[in-house]
Amino acid sequence: MNQKPKKILHPSLNDNKHITSQYYYSSVNHLNTIINIEKKKLYRKNYSKVNHIINKQIQIAKNENYKIFAILYNIRIKVINHIEQNKKLPTHKDLLGIISNRYILLASYRTTKKNNGSMQIAHPLTAKLFSTLSKEEKKIINKSYGLPDGLTWEIIDTIGQLIKKGYPWSKQIYIHKACRTKEQNITIPPYADKMIQNAITMVLESIYEPVFQKMNCSFGFRSSTSVHDAIYNIKTQQNISSMTTSMKGNVKKVDVSLDHHIIIKILKERIKDKKFLKFIKLHLKIILFNSETTKNETTFLGLPPDLINFPYIWNIYLMGMDKFIKNDIQGLIKYINTKRRSQKNSEPIHRLPINPEYNRIKKLYVKEKSYLNLVINKKLGKEIYFQTLKKKRLLAHQLTQLNYYDPHQKKFKIIYVRYANQFIILTNASKNINQKIKTKLSNWLLENRKLTMCPEKIQLTDLTKNPTTFLGFELMNKYTKKIYKGSNNIRQKTNWNIKLGPDSKYLINRLYIKGYCHKNGFPKEISILSTIEAYSLIEKTNSLMIYLANYYVNHISYKSSLNRLLYIVRWSCIKTLAQKYNTNVSGVLKKHPKFTAKMEVQLTNKKKIFKSVKLLTEKKTIKNAEKINMYHQILNKKK
Repeated sequence: MNQKPKKILHPSLNDNKHITSQYYYSSVNHLNTIINIEKKKLYRKNYSKVNHIINKQIQIAKNENYKIFAILYNIRIKVINHIEQNKKLPTHKDLLGIISNRYILLASYRTTKKNNGSMQIAHPLTAKLFSTLSKEEKKIINKSYGLPDGLTWEIIDTIGQLIKKGYPWSKQIYIHKACRTKEQNITIPPYADKMIQNAITMVLESIYEPVFQKMNCSFGFRSSTSVHDAIYNIKTQQNISSMTTSMKGNVKKVDVSLDHHIIIKILKERIKDKKFLKFIKLHLKIILFNSETTKNETTFLGLPPDLINFPYIWNIYLMGMDKFIKNDIQGLIKYINTKRRSQKNSEPIHRLPINPEYNRIKKLYVKEKSYLNLVINKKLGKEIYFQTLKKKRLLAHQLTQLNYYDPHQKKFKIIYVRYANQFIILTNASKNINQKIKTKLSNWLLENRKLTMCPEKIQLTDLTKNPTTFLGFELMNKYTKKIYKGSNNIRQKTNWNIKLGPDSKYLINRLYIKGYCHKNGFPKEISILSTIEAYSLIEKTNSLMIYLANYYVNHISYKSSLNRLLYIVRWSCIKTLAQKYNTNVSGVLKKHPKFTAKMEVQLTNKKKIFKSVKLLTEKKTIKNAEKINMYHQILNKKK
């Protein structure tokens, strides 16, 4: 016979003031006995058969799941093989069946569930669209317009059926924004819409991602790339040291002026599934509900910014621009190089010719040097000696200022990188050639994509004199001059290289907005943060400093360029502590020696442990950031 569990009195009924450990041990034993009793009640003789059926169903599901994802993998591998063999890119069919598959929809649902913002209640459908649906479909749509807590296979399968029939996409509405004079259109789609959008991106990524990887110039809105990849690509280019000018630009309002007919034409080149293309046409079709006129308006321009697959479609739309720069503009530069560096018989020169001015001065230098030796040997007088010595030194100085190779015969090169709608073109060409590139690019965008570049944001800069900024980084071409003295000549060697650093102006402005410093970058206290505890304030500043250092430390040329930013954040914390205790900096040092604050951590009733938190210096933050980056690199290598 099983013994009944003993009743346990609450410790408050006992004489003890504090809860003892015996109470917890006894409560655990009590729960274990109850669980064992319940297990025996639910016991069945044929439990092994039930387990066998469950395991079989799991294996079937796994196999089906594997099959559908294997199709996407095979599409990707097929594209990669065609690229490696320099063949024409393959076309794809039966893509709508992949999107409507239950396992693809489930995988896309899991990705949407990660984002809290995508789980909000949607704007309702129009009465016309809702009336065309069947009873079952209406039930599913009503459920999908709520929050997705009760998601079942039935709902997923019905969404798949709706995709095949013609899914009713949610409409857009006009809203007023305080910062804008015009009204902005916005969509609040249900989670079912976002599931399908994620499924579309999965298919598009398997088709277009290998092409992006081959071109290696577009890094925005891709799952495997980031800002650091774009900067690393610029940094590791072979011709980066010779780049002297940069053209930075921005494509204007792609989300508003994206043409639906052009994007469908681009997709038709690679996708031969008519049903899938029709489905995307309906997906891109914008039905705007105007609250003032209470009428629906259809447009074929632009994409709603709330779409999950909007960034990737945007990338595909601008892929033609990448190809144009890689092929046509590179071809233009090759043509200019062959034209400028050709001899009379129109054969291209394989080696740069020496600067004629350099040769002329070098001959004069050698002549003056030999004449000086003659003056010394024959003792012609001090006046002649000093005159020839002065001439020799002047010629030597002129040689150091001139280029050894002819600057008019140098080979032009180009580096191009794009991140979303921002792009940078680095060249060693003159301003006239850069202007030609600019006009050609703007004409191509207008003719082929119906897009324009922002005239305010196009910047042509000489990197040898002024720096340019791109994606929060600062680029400038600096050089170190080395002079080599031979027996008969003096020759200079310049080591040009692009130096990277943080965009300090932008970052100081951001710190000023957040209240860490004044406009001139001088640190100040934050009065709101003076109310919190000292250790939490120090922890907050330490985390911000490490975040800044961690973002830049592996990609900049000089680590000391971070000191200014870290100094602002650090001294803002010290000044906030001074305001908290109503003292100056020396008073803070008395209260917290070496800027350390102790934090009390209570682990048990009896013991108390004190945890000390120290405000990091600029050097220590950079060292900590380097250690974190090293750790992440080791982890990535293991993977």
